[in-house]
Amino acid sequence: MRVEAPGAIPVALRRREGLLLVHLLNRAVDPPTDRRSAMIERGPPQGPVTRRPHCADPSRVYAVPDDPPLEARWDERLLTATLPVRGVHTAIVVEGAGNGRP
Repeated sequence: MRVEAPGAIPVALRRREGLLLVHLLNRAVDPPTDRRSAMIERGPPQGPVTRRPHCADPSRVYAVPDDPPLEARWDERLLTATLPVRGVHTAIVVEGAGNGRP
């Protein structure tokens, strides 16, 4: 998989029956306001982030949570998906991704 993203966005790829999940974690968050609490007050938007995983022709591509705007196109076993990363965690869900290689 090829990824174009700011350095503060690590990527984790997971597969589940018929699904390809691309997790994006925004590490450019403000520090906690209280030393006794790990709650994050704000995660400024990052990106855009572009992912290009190899996969079979997907039946549906979307992002969670909140289903942010997502540009996606598929060509010859390569899915190109671009979106901003909002908050702390965003994941791209590719349904019907088959058994393509990561």
